[in-house]
Amino acid sequence: MPILKTLTPTILTLLALLTAACAGNAPPTPTAAPTVAPDLGATVQAAVSTALPQPTPTPTPNLDATVEARMAATMAALPTPTPTPAPTPNLDATVEARMAATIAAIPTPTPTPRPTPTPTPAASLSDIVNQARPAVVRITTNTGTGTGAIFDTQGQIAYIITNHHIIEDASRVAVVVNDSTNYTGTVLGIDSTRDLAVIRICCGRFHKLDFGDPSRLKPGDEIIAIGYALGIRGPATITRGIVSALRYHTGYRSNVIQTDAAVNPGNSGGPMLSLDGKILGINTFGISGILIDGLNFAISATTVQQLIPSLRTAPARPTPTPTRRPTPTPTPTPRPTPTPTLTPTPTPVPPTIFASVSAGNEHTCGVKTNGSVLCWGWDSYGQVSGHTTPPSGTFASVSAGGRHTCGVKTDDSVVCWGSYSHGPATPPSGASSSISAGWGYTCGIKTNGSAVCSSYRGGVPPSSGTFTSVSAGGHHTCGVKTDGSVFCWGDNRHGQTTPPSGSFASVSSGNSHTCGIKTNGSILCWGEDEYGQATPPSGAFVSVSAGGWHTCGVKPNGSVVCWGSDWRGKATPPSGTFSSVSAGLQHTCGVKANGFVVCWGSDEHGKSTPPK
Repeated sequence: MPILKTLTPTILTLLALLTAACAGNAPPTPTAAPTVAPDLGATVQAAVSTALPQPTPTPTPNLDATVEARMAATMAALPTPTPTPAPTPNLDATVEARMAATIAAIPTPTPTPRPTPTPTPAASLSDIVNQARPAVVRITTNTGTGTGAIFDTQGQIAYIITNHHIIEDASRVAVVVNDSTNYTGTVLGIDSTRDLAVIRICCGRFHKLDFGDPSRLKPGDEIIAIGYALGIRGPATITRGIVSALRYHTGYRSNVIQTDAAVNPGNSGGPMLSLDGKILGINTFGISGILIDGLNFAISATTVQQLIPSLRTAPARPTPTPTRRPTPTPTPTPRPTPTPTLTPTPTPVPPTIFASVSAGNEHTCGVKTNGSVLCWGWDSYGQVSGHTTPPSGTFASVSAGGRHTCGVKTDDSVVCWGSYSHGPATPPSGASSSISAGWGYTCGIKTNGSAVCSSYRGGVPPSSGTFTSVSAGGHHTCGVKTDGSVFCWGDNRHGQTTPPSGSFASVSSGNSHTCGIKTNGSILCWGEDEYGQATPPSGAFVSVSAGGWHTCGVKPNGSVVCWGSDWRGKATPPSGTFSSVSAGLQHTCGVKANGFVVCWGSDEHGKSTPPK
């Protein structure tokens, strides 16, 4: 557009000239010489060319030079780089990198699968028993029987731990190993306070039991008791239970383990074992002194191991050898003729005459015809002597219990001596007649005929009703009411407190069974009958007495009949005429028609040997 605006006046001028020429208005041309007509086209073109601006020719660009120049300018504009110093080589890193590379290049070995080990099954109870039996021995003395455990061997010599009361006052000790081989035992040392003793036997091949760690025991842990209970023939018997409590017994000055596993007479001295067959304690029937289901004890292996070094090295009490005195050479002297004198014939001392007798757990008491009381047998708790002197006074009746004795005097006052498991024996409050000493408690009848007991060990007596007699047993009590019916209370696990209906003349409570004589003279029994102690013979009886696992009764002709367990002959009475009979735990005593007392069964502690 700017170019067109510049050319417009020039073009208009040329057009005006052309227009005038064509109209003949041009001035006259001189005639002198002919003029050549002008070339208008050329003139216009020339004029136009002159008027138009001439373009400047554009040179052909040099691309190579241009690119080279631009690259040179760009490189010139770049800053001069500062040279980076070469790093000092790290030899440790280099070595480590090369080792890592070498290790990485090693092929990963394929692991060889290992066979899964088969777990060893835990030993069964029968396995533990079979392993322990050869080290559990039967001990027999002239005063009783029990159990022991071999805890150490040296060549052909074996050392046995047992209870002191088993070998107390024994003149001979026999040991039976593995129910087959007999040995003579030598008592090395005793501890009567803790009821422990060590015996040595020789010579043979013996097995021993290792001691366990009682400090790891907790209530609820399972244990095993093994021993020759009740002296029954055959292999040692096994009972199983749990740890009930861990205690310190002040009387025995020992750590003891309380358990519900059965520990009966004869088990004394046997081991309490862990489930891996190690000795945790030494069972002792002597601590409880009575048969109470679920309450038994063992002297802890902690105490036993502390005493063993002194017991096995203590010198045994030797039997003194009589020293012969030299007979002096007589000097002959003339002797006068002696005047003959008559030597009086000694008058034999008659046996003590008794009106009644009562057999307890490990002792016996009787009322003499003069009303005094005489006791014999085990006296560790004063149940025989009262610890000082026997009770004085005139007695109408006496009753021997577990480790205590009670009697009713002729003035109706009640006196007790010995000990309960929880303290000194005391008579039940208000009792005045028909006193009965059980195995850890005492019951009686008040003047109003109601029953009363010293503790609830044998159950809670009824709050109403009147009784003519009452009998305390192991953990239960029964009485005859004035209407002739029998009412019982206490432990009924064997049905011993569920009497039959009918009218009864008397009742007797044993360990876990009860027997009564009906008014027609027949005997009915109920409760535990494992040994037939609750299965009486037929016929009429005038009295009955229930003991540990046996029962005895007197027939109208005065003969005594017994049934149940006959361990050591306690259910095999002698012949003769008896006025009364009393069945204890391991023995039986009766008063014959002539007033003499005769006992049979176990004579441990002399309980079956009445004084003369």
